[in-house]
Amino acid sequence: SSLSSSSSSSSSSSSSSSSAPVAHVPSSRREVAIDTLGDKALSSSPPNWRGPFGGRWRPVDLTSEDWVVYIRIQKTGSQTFWQTMEQSFRGKLWQRRSRCQKGMFCGHKCEDVARKQVEEILASHKGRMAGRDPEPRCKLIFRGHINWYDYTKSFSMHHIPRGNVFFLAFLREPVSRAISEYRHITEGLVAQFGPHTYGAAWDYNFTFFPKLALEKKRAMGTVQKWLECRDCQVGSANRMTRFMAGMSTTGTLHREESTRMFVAAKENLERCALIGLMERYEESMLVLRRTFPAGLGRMGQYTNSPHPKTGFQVEITSEEVQRIRELNDMDIRLYQYASTLFQDRWESMLSQLTPDQESMRFRKRGNSFVLAG
Repeated sequence: SSLSSSSSSSSSSSSSSSSAPVAHVPSSRREVAIDTLGDKALSSSPPNWRGPFGGRWRPVDLTSEDWVVYIRIQKTGSQTFWQTMEQSFRGKLWQRRSRCQKGMFCGHKCEDVARKQVEEILASHKGRMAGRDPEPRCKLIFRGHINWYDYTKSFSMHHIPRGNVFFLAFLREPVSRAISEYRHITEGLVAQFGPHTYGAAWDYNFTFFPKLALEKKRAMGTVQKWLECRDCQVGSANRMTRFMAGMSTTGTLHREESTRMFVAAKENLERCALIGLMERYEESMLVLRRTFPAGLGRMGQYTNSPHPKTGFQVEITSEEVQRIRELNDMDIRLYQYASTLFQDRWESMLSQLTPDQESMRFRKRGNSFVLAG
């Protein structure tokens, strides 16, 4: 459908096979807060490409008509990412204040939440917002676990052109992501407070009984039971592909024919202005910064912000790992494709930088990562 995928896909290999990292002479080691002049030069040199991006990296010259939307897939390092966007993205393109609003949260059946978010932002730009915050809001949406379908449907309802919406997505090695989700809902905040304590925070219920001790929940919520739980397959089986394919609202299984779902997910991935990988997080954040020089050109550091844990982790057997691999066959293929696109874009980006810019990386300093040469 027109809502679920782009009308045409672009090949990552053909668009970036000729790109290669530029040779450079290493500069002296230094930490920097900003290097916006170099980013401005990059952002103004190519035409303002609207996508698909395929395997070629392009900086984005945002206009006041553009939207930036983060497809926040569960357990892909999203807590750190959305908090970085909130703290670092300069909103003066859309409003007088520099800092953007946090926005709404949702993790289950999010059509109405996505629509309301878009409506409120549009209303704020027309002077129709009452109350304590009547000013125009950033066209930046990043907080909810909301999939491609819910966002694109909301934009299409308001006749916002596809070329004015820039999507961002992070993926993670699928087996690790699934195991992290299992541990989050049995050991983390979901296990302690339930899936609906903070709104529709999670899209299925597993072993939650409010008066039950956490130890008893652990005994009930084994990996095997989680893998056998039909409702839990929203999270245990191909979550990333389902999120990116966008063939139904967030949190529904919608057993679409697998080939069609995978193709739609690949095409939508190619449309993303940013593809990040949790396993290459520091590099992904550097690509993010370079992709949006107007919004993030001053981002000199970010802080790791993991979800709080209870400190107890169940061991996963090799048989259970194999079952998780079987349930996530499409996610494994999609992650491999995303890894290829990321590497192509990474090399494409490096080839367009000056030697000094090319040497810059986010480097760990305690709980923070600081941009340094």
